[in-house]
Amino acid sequence: MAETVNIRLKPTVLHRAMLIDAQPERAHLFASFMADRGCQVSATARSVAEVLTQRGDVWSAEDDISLLVLYTTDLSVKDVKDIEELTKAIDKPLLVITESSDPQVVANAIAAGASFCQPLGVNADRLQSGVFGAIEVHKRLLSLQKERDQAVQGLSERKLIDRAKAIVMDSRDLSEPDAFAYMQQLSMTRNTPLAEIARSIIAAKDLLG
Repeated sequence: MAETVNIRLKPTVLHRAMLIDAQPERAHLFASFMADRGCQVSATARSVAEVLTQRGDVWSAEDDISLLVLYTTDLSVKDVKDIEELTKAIDKPLLVITESSDPQVVANAIAAGASFCQPLGVNADRLQSGVFGAIEVHKRLLSLQKERDQAVQGLSERKLIDRAKAIVMDSRDLSEPDAFAYMQQLSMTRNTPLAEIARSIIAAKDLLG
């Protein structure tokens, strides 16, 4: 009778993470657990302070790390402050793993800046969902921030254009549509954004008085 040989395929690495856990032994076991679902722990730290203090050394391969994972027992006040400091200093998704199943703990972690909070008791599939959720939420937050910044920039540029248009109307005795058309023509002729044309008109007006 032929002997059966079990071959365990190595999981595909989907994400590389830094695991922050005060207990090295637990971190080692948890890293193996994460690896089974394609999340390779590329770096570890015992505390958030260690990550922030040694960032220049620990994060030499920062671009390869797509996720931060923080293991906490019950999300103390210190943990909340750590999450706030970590998310402000490092622009990466943060998955918090907690031993507490209290919904308020989850809410506090999210409010502090965590991208996702996964109560312990997680199986491999739920952990994979937590990793995916943390990364997707972070992407969405970055997208919303970009949209907000673009909206603020758009409002600022609109004010510049309106101010420059008023200057052109006054200096060239043009109607509002004609003044705007004049500025558009300058923009096309000089291959320069309309907002920059507006800045130049305002600067010239301020210079000449």
